[in-house]
Amino acid sequence: MRKTMPPTSGYLVGITRTKFKHFNPKERRSKFHQPKSTFRILRTMVAMKTICSLLMMIVVFVPCANSHAQIDAIKSFTEPYRTIDLAAGEMGTVFEVLVAEGSYVRSGEILARLDEQVLEASKAIAADSKQATGKLNSALAELKMQTEKFKKINGLFARGHASQIELDRAKGQLEIADAQVESVKDELRIRKLELKRIEAQIEQRRIRTPIDGIVTRVLKDEGEFVSAADPTVATVVQLDPLLVIFQVPYEKASQLITGQELAIQMGAKRTKALGRIEYVAPTTDAQSGTRRVKIMVANSELQWESGGVCYLDANLIRSIPSQSKFTSRSKKASGPANSPMH
Repeated sequence: MRKTMPPTSGYLVGITRTKFKHFNPKERRSKFHQPKSTFRILRTMVAMKTICSLLMMIVVFVPCANSHAQIDAIKSFTEPYRTIDLAAGEMGTVFEVLVAEGSYVRSGEILARLDEQVLEASKAIAADSKQATGKLNSALAELKMQTEKFKKINGLFARGHASQIELDRAKGQLEIADAQVESVKDELRIRKLELKRIEAQIEQRRIRTPIDGIVTRVLKDEGEFVSAADPTVATVVQLDPLLVIFQVPYEKASQLITGQELAIQMGAKRTKALGRIEYVAPTTDAQSGTRRVKIMVANSELQWESGGVCYLDANLIRSIPSQSKFTSRSKKASGPANSPMH
């Protein structure tokens, strides 16, 4: 006899089979170990965060370390102590060019001349006029005659043989003769000044160099016109001494004074040379935090080239030395160092 089950029991059996039909022991094991897996994920996230923090610290502090390392050797380049574009003082045609590019010139040497023919003729006329003393001699003779005449009439007037009118007339003629002499002298003086003016005009048409140096450019040839808009004829540079401008951090620049001597390194081989501070800027650049320092380097034998690399060892910059040690140097250097030229 077949045993029958109540309807409710069948429903429970179906639910039980449905619930455990897809039962997987591995899935149950993974669900059982889920807290341990979450702990591993959290530990991994913490480790990654720590690594990221270390990387950020490296990115921030390595450039700072490099910047401090760069302060030890400040790099710059040499340049001419002075670069002068020589210009003509007047407009005119170039008559003669006496130098070429690369020529070494001395202070006061003539590099080129403009056409001076008209001025030379005027100079000759002024020179002859200055030497013309005939008019002066005539005026002096007239003065002498009027002087003798006045003396005679004055004597006659004293003895009563001449009237007051005759005496006054003689006195007036004497004064006129004396004034004529002064007029002739003034004219001769003006002629001398006219000669000097013409000589100055001729000098303005001669281009001279005010420094010892080397001609780097000749911009005009013979026959070319020099105008007011383009007066430059040649360029001269002074290579003895050389000038080096360093951008020194404020902490180091504040320890420097004008006239102080510093050891610098010249060229790729970093040959040691001695330089003298010519100028320390009183202001600090807000962006870089540096001050401009000009150093003059002796170059009497032209052993250093302009444009060469050079270095300043910031570690050699110490505290400010005693003022008495550099007093004479500071006084000598204070003039050109504070002038607008530099």
